[in-house]
Formats: sequence, C-alpha cells, structure tokens
Amino acid sequence: MTEKPLSYPDVHWDGSVRKRPFKHDLKTSTWGIKMSSTRKPFADRHERQSRVISSDLLSKYPVAVVGVGAIGRQVAVQLAVIGVSPIVLIDGDLVTPIHLGSHGFREEDVGKPKVDATAEWIRQLNGDIEVHANYRRFHRTDDVGMVLFCCVDNSETRGHIFRSVSEKSKFFIDARTDGESVRILTICNKRAALYYPNSLFRSRDMIRASRESQATFYAAGAAAGIMVAHYARWLRGQKPQMEIVLDLQRDELMTNVPFHKPRITLRRLIAARESVLQQ
Repeated sequence: MTEKPLSYPDVHWDGSVRKRPFKHDLKTSTWGIKMSSTRKPFADRHERQSRVISSDLLSKYPVAVVGVGAIGRQVAVQLAVIGVSPIVLIDGDLVTPIHLGSHGFREEDVGKPKVDATAEWIRQLNGDIEVHANYRRFHRTDDVGMVLFCCVDNSETRGHIFRSVSEKSKFFIDARTDGESVRILTICNKRAALYYPNSLFRSRDMIRASRESQATFYAAGAAAGIMVAHYARWLRGQKPQMEIVLDLQRDELMTNVPFHKPRITLRRLIAARESVLQQ
C-alpha cells in the first residue's frame, strides 16, 4: 500500500512535520542560525546592499516625501526598507476605496490619513526608521531639509513646492504617471533647476490631465524604484539622468530627452515620440 502524500491540513504552521520543530527567537536568525549575543537583532538587515550603498550615506540627510499617493507611498516604503532615516511624510488626504488598487493601501487603512497608514506600515517593516507623519498640505514655510521627493498629482502644487525649496534643496525629484507611462525629473544642478519650470502643465492641460489621468500600481512602483535609485546614485557622487520617460506598454525608455518647446506635457511628449517613429 502506497503511503498517502501529505496534504495541506496535515502540515502544521510551526513546521511540526520536521524532526525538530522550528522555533523563532530574536537571538537566532530566521532560519535558526545562532547569532552573536553581542550583536543586535536584525543587524544583518542591509548586508545584501552594503556594497551598493552604505548605511552611512543613507542616513546623511533627512528625506521629505510630499504626496503619499500611488508613487509617494511606494517611495516612502522603499526608502525605509533600504534604511533611509528620518523620513518626513506630508499629505492632507484620507485613504478611500478608490486608492486600494492604485496606491496599495490595505482595506483596514480606509478612512485613515495616508501619512498615518504609510507610517504605520513603515514601522512594521523597519522598526529602526524614524518617520514623521504630517496630515496636512505642504506649506512654503515647511523646513523639509535638502532632499525632497515630490509625488503630488497636481502641476500647480509641483510648481509651488519647487519654488519654495529650490534655493536650499540639493536633491529634488519629481515623478508623474499616466496609466503605464512614467516621467521622472531629477533636479540636482542649476541647469536642471532652470529647465524644471518648463516641464509643468499649463492650466488647461492640467484640467484635461486631471480628468483623463489613469494610475496603475505597477507603473507607480517602477517610478518609485527609479526615484530611489537616482537618490542612491546621487549619494554616491554620481550624476543621475535629468529626465527619464518610461513607457511600460511599449517597453520603451528615453533618457535626457532634449526639449526645445516649453511646458511640454507627458501626453504631448508621447504623441511627439510616436509621430517621429512613424516617419
């Protein structure tokens, strides 16, 4: 008679099917390997990234994330996971059901301020991170430090934030998404600072974009990853690309796109690119 294979109900959650059940202890690693008693729990948290970006660099500057929506939430989470601290979150919106699919909030977060829900998740991921949640709109008098991730979805607000921090900011990065298209602008030198105002929508374009805008969680994740990678690159003393346009639907990536027309929008940029490809 053949032995009946184990089914899922036969496997106990604590691994009792093993000869010696697994026991989790803060003095042991996840897989039961003894750690030195002189070391703190989770001391090896960032070992896999230590040769890419050092913890000393990541803690060099406080980081502000303005706008904790589809992109901003993932930016904040990624910064916390790699060890950036402190993190300041600024957003005046509440989580609603429409944000669950595009932003990645949990169902139990509905009704909470976005900053509080994100800060709670960050603390669960990395208890060593100092995170400050500010449930309000950005104000020009806010002391947000020298590093700012601009993740708002309003062009007028982008311009207001940039004008407020441009003189003292060392690293300013802005991302915009529309469906599966992503546009990222990194401002860390005078040339980029002079160009950035030309990237903002005009009023009529902004109204049209707000009505037609679509958002996907994976496009926002791609944008957040590029933004955090640009920050890491800047911390290492390398020059990040000033402009990146990524179209996930067509698997196309453009960097440092030459712009001779002022106030070009993401939609107009994609349309212009398509007309060139058809020629």
